[in-house]
Amino acid sequence: MPRTYLPFPAAGDNSDLSRQTLDALRLYHSIIHSARVGIAVLEGKEMVVTLANDACLELWGTDSSIIGKSLYETLPYLIAQSGPVLHKILQTGEPVFGNEVMYVVRKNGVDRPGYYDFVWQPRLGEDGSAIGITAIATEVTERAMASRKIKESQQQLYLLANSMPQLVWIAGADGKVSYYNDQVTAYRGAQKMEDGSWQWEGFVHPAELDETVRAWTDAVKQKVVYEAEHRLMMQDGSYRWHLSRAMPSLDENGNVLSWFGTATDIHQQKTFSEKLESEVKLRTAELEKVIEDLKDRKQKDDQKDTFISIASHELNTPLTIANGYIDLAAHLAIEKKDTALQILLEKSRNALRRVTNIVVDFLDVNKMQHGQLQLNLQPFDFIQVVNETIDFTRSIYPGRTLGTRVPAPPLQIIGDAERLRHVLNNLLNNAFKYSAAGSPVDLVVSSTDHEVKVSITDKGVGIAPENIPHIFDRYFRVKEIEHSHQGMGIGLYLSATIIQRHRGMIWVESEKGVGTTAFFTLPLQ
Repeated sequence: MPRTYLPFPAAGDNSDLSRQTLDALRLYHSIIHSARVGIAVLEGKEMVVTLANDACLELWGTDSSIIGKSLYETLPYLIAQSGPVLHKILQTGEPVFGNEVMYVVRKNGVDRPGYYDFVWQPRLGEDGSAIGITAIATEVTERAMASRKIKESQQQLYLLANSMPQLVWIAGADGKVSYYNDQVTAYRGAQKMEDGSWQWEGFVHPAELDETVRAWTDAVKQKVVYEAEHRLMMQDGSYRWHLSRAMPSLDENGNVLSWFGTATDIHQQKTFSEKLESEVKLRTAELEKVIEDLKDRKQKDDQKDTFISIASHELNTPLTIANGYIDLAAHLAIEKKDTALQILLEKSRNALRRVTNIVVDFLDVNKMQHGQLQLNLQPFDFIQVVNETIDFTRSIYPGRTLGTRVPAPPLQIIGDAERLRHVLNNLLNNAFKYSAAGSPVDLVVSSTDHEVKVSITDKGVGIAPENIPHIFDRYFRVKEIEHSHQGMGIGLYLSATIIQRHRGMIWVESEKGVGTTAFFTLPLQ
C-alpha cells in the first residue's frame, strides 16, 4: 500500500548517488513509520497528505487510503478545527507549537474529544516560501486530564485556604514557602522572590527568629511535624502571638513531597495565659502570706485557749464564793432595812454577774473545743426569758433606751433556756457597747407557725462588708475598733454555736457608720 509520493530513483539507475538516495529514503521511511508519535506531511494549500505513519493514521481515526488526497476531502472535520492555522503557517513560514490542545477526532463515526501536543513545521521551497507542512503530534489526554484534576484540586485547596481565618502556607520538600493564602495581606515583613518563593523571616519578631529558624530547619531535615510559638508582625507594625504548625506530605517511599502549614493567632490566649500565670504567682504569694498569718493566728488562738482554760477554772471558784457572800450581805441588808447598802450590793451583784458571764463564756469555749458543750433541752416560755433579759439589761444600762416589741407570753419552745438567755444578753450588750451613749437599741420578737425570730438593732459604728463573713469566727475582732472597745472575740462565736445547736439560724445586716441588726431564729418544734 503506497504511503508517499516522494521520488524514487528511476529503474535501471545504478549510480552510487541513486543507491545512496534510495538507502537514505528507505531509512527515512523506516524511522518515520516506526515512530510512536504521529507524523504526516501535507503539500500545498489543498493540504494533500503525501506521508502519514501508522501512529498518525491511528490519531486521525482513518487508514492509508487518505494518502495522496486532500484533507478537505478526507477529514473535513479536522480542517474545520485547524485549517486557518495551517494556512497561516503557509503564509508566514512560522511554526506553531501546541500543548494539551483539545481536538475532536472522529473514530468509527463517533466524535471523541482528546488533548494533543503537536508541532506544525513549514516545509520551505527553493525560493524560501512554505510549500507544505510537516505535522508531528501525540495524544496526551490522560496527562491533560490528570493535570486538569490537579489544577482543580489546587483551586479547591486555595479556595478552602482563603476561606480560613488562619494564615495558610505551602512549602516544597526543600522548605521554601511557595504559597500563602490571602490572609498574608494582614501581615508585614514577608517578601515574594523572583522565583515565586517567599522570604518569611521578616514576619517573625527578632526575639523568636533564631528559635523559629532552628525549629523549621530541624523539622525539614528530620521530616517531622513542625510547631513553634512566636510573634508575627501585622500590617500596623504591631506583633501578635501565633502558633505555627506544619506537616509533611510523604510519598510511598517516605520522601517529602510538600509541606502544609498554618499560623493561628493565639495572642488573646497567650496574653491571658501570661496574665493568669502572673495572677497565680501573685495569688500564691498572697495565699502563702495568709497561711503564715493563719499559722500565727492559730498559734495565738492556741495561746488564748490555754489562757482561757486556766483562767476560767481558776476564777470559777472565787466567783462562786463572791456571789455567795453578796447574797448573804444582801439578806442582812434587807433585815436591817439598809436601803443604801441594798443598792450598793445590787450594783456589785450586776458587776459580778458580768464577770461571771465572761468566765462562763470561757468555760463554754473550752468545752466547745473539746466537744463537751451540753444543752439542757426542756420546754419553756421563750417570751418570759426575753422579758427577764430585758429587765436585767435595763438594770445594767439605766441611762440607755431599750425599745421593745415583744408578743404576750406564753410562747413555748424546746431548748436550753439559760444558753438562749446568754445569747440575748450577748447581742444586747454588743448593741449598747458599739453604739453612742444617747442612741437607742431596739429588740423585736415575732413568730410564725414554725419559728420565732429575734432582731436587735443599734445605730452604732456598723460593720464593713468585708468583715461580716467573719463576725462569728472565734476570737475575731474588727481591727478599727479592737483598741477602743475591749473584748475577746468569743461572744458572737458562742452565740452562733448555741443557735446552730438549736437548729436555728443567726446572721447580721450592717452598714458601716449607720448601725447593725443582729437576727436569729429558732424552730418552734
